[in-house]
Amino acid sequence: MSKSLGNVVDPLERSQMFTTDGMRYFLLRQGVPDSDCDYTDDKAIKLLNAELADSLGGLLNRCTAPALNPAQVYPSFCPQSFPNQLGGRAVVEDYHMLDAVKHLSALVEQHYESMHVYKALEAISACVRQTNGFVHRHAPWKLDRRDSKDQRWLDTIIHISLECLRIYGTLLQPVVPEISNKLLSRLGVQPGERSWADVNFLPRYQGMDCPFEGRALGSDSGVLFSRLGETECRSTKT
Repeated sequence: MSKSLGNVVDPLERSQMFTTDGMRYFLLRQGVPDSDCDYTDDKAIKLLNAELADSLGGLLNRCTAPALNPAQVYPSFCPQSFPNQLGGRAVVEDYHMLDAVKHLSALVEQHYESMHVYKALEAISACVRQTNGFVHRHAPWKLDRRDSKDQRWLDTIIHISLECLRIYGTLLQPVVPEISNKLLSRLGVQPGERSWADVNFLPRYQGMDCPFEGRALGSDSGVLFSRLGETECRSTKT
C-alpha cells in the first residue's frame, strides 16, 4: 500500500463492511509473517463467503435445521452404524475425516504457537471441507425416518458433524471470537466447556460417554456469517 499511489485501505471502514471477525479472519488467513501479501476487496469477499458463510456457516445451518434435526438436540451416536473398523455404513473417506479432525487440535496448537496462524486456518478449513463432503456423501435428507436403522444412521451423521463443528468452533476462538461464540452457543456448548482441555473429539467413537449427547441445542440466532455481496465494495488493488 502506498499513500502516494492513493491505494491505502481504511481498516475501520472494511471492518464495518466485513465485520470485525471477518476482517480478522481474512488478515490472519492471508497474512504470512515473513512476506508481503496482496489485498483486494474482491479477494476478501470471495474468501469470507467461501470459508465462513458457505463452508462453515452452511455446515452449521444444515446440521441444526429442523428438517434434519426436528428435536433440536445433540443426537445419539450409533457404534453399529459407524464401527471402529471399516464397516457399517461408513466408508474409507469417513475414517480419513475422523482421523484428520482427531489430530487437528494438536496441529492447530503447533501453528498458533509458532505464529503461523494462516497454516492453522488452512488446516481447519480443510477439515471443514471434509465434513461437508461427509454430509453430502451420505445425504441424510434422503434417509427414511420411519426405518429405525436409517434413523440411527441419520442421528450418527448429525452427531459426528456437530462434534466436528464443536472442535472447529473451539479452535477458532482466538481468531473469530464472535463467530465461535455464536457457533458454540447454537450447539449448546456452555462457556465453561470451550477451553483447549475440552477438545475431546467424538468420545462415543472410543466407547466413552459424550456430555453433549441428548442435550438440547441452543437457540437459533440466525446466519453464522452473512454472505457479502460482490458489489458491496470497490475492489482496491494494492
